[in-house]
Amino acid sequence: MNSFFRVIELRSGEPVLTLKRCPEPTEDLIIIRPFLVGICRSDIKEIQGIRKHRSDFGHEVIGRIEWAGKLQSHLKGDLVCINPNIAISRNSGFAELIFARGEPALLSKAILRVVGNSPVETLVFIEPLSCAYHCISSLRSHLKLTSLNGLSIGIIGAGMSGTLIGLVSKHAGAKVSVFNRTMGRLNFLQERNVFVKNELFLVGEQVSPTFDIVIAATSNIDPAVMRFAEDMIKPNGLILLFGGTTRGEVFPDTDLELDRIRRQQELMIVRHHDKEFRIGGTYESNSFDFVAVMNYIEEFPQYYPLNRLITQIISLDQAPQMLAEMAELQYINYGKILVKIDLGNSATT
Repeated sequence: MNSFFRVIELRSGEPVLTLKRCPEPTEDLIIIRPFLVGICRSDIKEIQGIRKHRSDFGHEVIGRIEWAGKLQSHLKGDLVCINPNIAISRNSGFAELIFARGEPALLSKAILRVVGNSPVETLVFIEPLSCAYHCISSLRSHLKLTSLNGLSIGIIGAGMSGTLIGLVSKHAGAKVSVFNRTMGRLNFLQERNVFVKNELFLVGEQVSPTFDIVIAATSNIDPAVMRFAEDMIKPNGLILLFGGTTRGEVFPDTDLELDRIRRQQELMIVRHHDKEFRIGGTYESNSFDFVAVMNYIEEFPQYYPLNRLITQIISLDQAPQMLAEMAELQYINYGKILVKIDLGNSATT
């Protein structure tokens, strides 16, 4: 293993590629060599300084174990991904090497062995797809359903989260309509043949209450999103909160705290404007979700055309500028950008 490694760190809100000395391999350490790392919207929020609850910069990782210490559940050479919802200590995933420490039980949950023979370009979607899968699992739990066959689902937000939720929903048997405020993302999804034209709509195009379920998957669930969701939902339907919420923000004209409902995955009955419906929450994902989507990617590629969502594969050297431009809104990307890691430029002494 090299004596030094390169890693992108956030310094005063700027992504900076730095050279750091590798720590000595110890029994409480696990070392991962990433192959690919996906750029997530939450990474951009961290650069912008608007992600207050947690930090897991560079978490959409697919790589191999270089050193497993005393962690008996992992071996050198194992292909792994990272569950960022488990509290361990690690450096940024935008790095030539990831050094992680934590209690053995937590490390086993945070660093998950990947099974199957799918291309690594699709396996890097395991983490975001697990969140989408958990969203639909929460939906089933709230509604006490095993199948979504015959149900109509409207998804507000055509970003990566909304897109993946839409794919999982279709796989589960639902009729899906994806809404977005602007045409760019909708055109991208149609051109890449991820969804067809009659599944894609501008916000406001279809406002009659025709949906059994509405999923708010926007980066920020603001009052306008909630009013649109209320217009879309059938009586006794369910509005599911997936996207970003702010502490203290309430559903319009009520005292229902949206952030609490989402994070605690609650289910509330609402009567508003002479219509009764439910508001539920979904938050994060768990190990079961990760295992499930690994199987989905392997067994049902026809439902998950993830390679069509990839727009660029860039180098670690290119990543700081790309991350900065995306944070400053100088570069708009509708799909997934992957960072390919190459150890070739690291110092060895």
